[in-house]
Amino acid sequence: MAKESILEKAYIQATDNMSTSGVDKDAAFQTIKFEMVAYFSKHDANVTEAEIEEYIKVQTGELDEALSDYSMIQMDKRI
Repeated sequence: MAKESILEKAYIQATDNMSTSGVDKDAAFQTIKFEMVAYFSKHDANVTEAEIEEYIKVQTGELDEALSDYSMIQMDKRI
């Protein structure tokens, strides 16, 4: 399996259970990394820690960019 493909599958597996929602970015990063390492050891994949960290940074950067113009400000529509 191509390295990019297995990184993607591990990332999806690590973030699919919502264990990273509602926590700060550092805790989310560590949780995702831990889950990805577990995935790789289960599938006997040869991926370095640096590759895992770089992949997580790219993915979370894309998410931050996508959410950069989103706000939760609720408009008061009461009369």
